[in-house]
Amino acid sequence: MRNKIFIVFTILMFSELFASGGSVYTRYGLGDLYLYNSARKLSLGGIGTAILDNEIVNLNNPATWSAMDNTKFGASMLSNFSIISDENFNASYSQVKFTGFHLGLPVQRDYGIGFVIGIIPFSTINYDVQNSYTSGQVNNYQQDFIGSGGLSKAFFGFSYILPLDISIGATLDYYTGNAKYQTTIIYDGTSDFSNSNFTSEFKYKGLGTTLGLLTPNLASIFNSDKINNVRLGVSYEISGKLNTDSSGIATTAIGETVF
Repeated sequence: MRNKIFIVFTILMFSELFASGGSVYTRYGLGDLYLYNSARKLSLGGIGTAILDNEIVNLNNPATWSAMDNTKFGASMLSNFSIISDENFNASYSQVKFTGFHLGLPVQRDYGIGFVIGIIPFSTINYDVQNSYTSGQVNNYQQDFIGSGGLSKAFFGFSYILPLDISIGATLDYYTGNAKYQTTIIYDGTSDFSNSNFTSEFKYKGLGTTLGLLTPNLASIFNSDKINNVRLGVSYEISGKLNTDSSGIATTAIGETVF
């Protein structure tokens, strides 16, 4: 299964050291994690574990799927635009990202059995950094650092209503994706040194699970008119170990080496 993240970006930047496409910090670990995969989740700042709404599929907590009363389908995209400037240079870039889809089915409404399946991005790696150097010993040269890839999460799960109107839910998650890191050194035409390139690629896959719990309306428990539709929700994501296949290629003046 290939990563289903589509990125369109435009960047205009002129300086001795610059990055394009995304944050350079995505080169660390698995990249930047997706904390928001829907407009509703983004507007709530990522919270919503205890929101019970039969009009949406709440991916924050599988226990909330017990409220589904008809078939739900959702797909989302995320776009952003940034402007970066300092005393000498100005830069701007925009991104449009596909952030997943899901399908929810109410299996048995009386027992709150809901079934949801979907694919969402888990992390992204996207950077392109160029650094120019001037040295009297080895002439001028430029270093390019490029990274791309990320992880996607495919999942399916169920919800169920226990006695006392307590909802539970669980999903089985499958993580898959790849990461590619490339470093290139380019010398100017007057140098006696040869250009070199180092490329590392990692392919990931692994299993995990997400568990959810949702309390009934606390207003009915305390029999109070001062509170209404107040619930407590808990969601816990357990990520297993990722199996990794790695490869590397070094291209230098003496040839190409695969490791």
